[in-house]
Amino acid sequence: MEQGMKIRSLTGFVRMQKETGLSETAWEQLQLFTEKAAQAFADAGYNPQSYRLASNPFAQYLPLPDVESALARLSMIEKNAVEAGFDYLSIGPASAEEPEAISFIGEAIAATEHVFASAHLDLQDQSGVSLTAVRNAALLIKQLSQVEPNGFGNLYFAALANVPGNIPFFPAGYADVRESAGAYALAMESADMAVEAFSEASDIHEAFLFYQQAIEKAAERLEQVAMELSDATGMHFLGFDFTPAPFVELEQSIGTAIERLSGVPVGHIGSLSAIGMLLSALDQAKFKRSGFNGLMLPILEDTVLAQRSSEGALTIKDLFLFSTVCGTGLDTVPLPGDITEDQLFAILLDLAVLSKRLGKPLTARLMPIPGKAAGDLTDFKFPFFTNARIMPVTGTGIQGLLAEGDWLPVSKWGS
Repeated sequence: MEQGMKIRSLTGFVRMQKETGLSETAWEQLQLFTEKAAQAFADAGYNPQSYRLASNPFAQYLPLPDVESALARLSMIEKNAVEAGFDYLSIGPASAEEPEAISFIGEAIAATEHVFASAHLDLQDQSGVSLTAVRNAALLIKQLSQVEPNGFGNLYFAALANVPGNIPFFPAGYADVRESAGAYALAMESADMAVEAFSEASDIHEAFLFYQQAIEKAAERLEQVAMELSDATGMHFLGFDFTPAPFVELEQSIGTAIERLSGVPVGHIGSLSAIGMLLSALDQAKFKRSGFNGLMLPILEDTVLAQRSSEGALTIKDLFLFSTVCGTGLDTVPLPGDITEDQLFAILLDLAVLSKRLGKPLTARLMPIPGKAAGDLTDFKFPFFTNARIMPVTGTGIQGLLAEGDWLPVSKWGS
């Protein structure tokens, strides 16, 4: 197996129905799918780190606004998903046009062990950003920070702007499928592919070419396995998301890859150029695509990013700047436990407006840590997290006209 050939997640996408969710037969077919998938990829030398199942938006099939009944239905769906071989379940996003649905997310995450969820900040008719949805998301993030003592509840929630369906990474992933048997995609863990390609290159052109070729080679070999699995199970293969998701090891850090290109710490001037070049190589690679295929900069999942943010070289404003040339936005950002809803509102609104103006998908997974202030070190003992210092937030939040009203008209640049 080539270095860098890691599958972060095999993610299935299914459409659940209002009254029935999924039939018993459908669950049996999903269990057969995960069993065949595990065998097929193991035979080829690959073992997905996790199996995930994403549904259409939960308001389409859970009996809301009856929260008690909805939680009971969700508990059964979660149980069925785990029994079918899935490690995690995404119940999809709350719509910006249904602000009452977002309040259910806090109940759902608190009552379950394997459930992820999200919320759209932008209006689906493309007319702008829902200020109501942004406020509700800010409130939810504060509430979720209290679900567990270390603020871990926000790991399971993301605010979305311009995010389509069928992304295999969570929490953003949700189903937008028509196939009765469902579909699936592969989320790759490939930051080390970039590190290796850039380390072996003697100039920027080789770096570009080596990374592009590494992606194409990995996709070519895996696609054959994926298509054979699709033929055997009826689950349509949507493609790959080669967003270079990192791991906490130094040689699996996207921060390491960026610094191999720029020669400066991530956050210093020159970092954006390195990020732009990396994403251009990914854009030029030829493979079957599904999902972001952008760039994650998750502070708590990447040793180098955690170090640079702790040093003060990498700030929240830098993450916004880098989001102009890549996705996916702000991910696993450790924030002060006493951050206000107004400050969270301002961060989320900036993200949503940036997304609408540039016409690109962005997400925010913000993690206020109870009892921690800016500069304090987190103390997670989660194998997929590294620890970092709490990032400071400048300002008290939006106080002017933007703090009022229900929606903000925002058009795409050049439209």
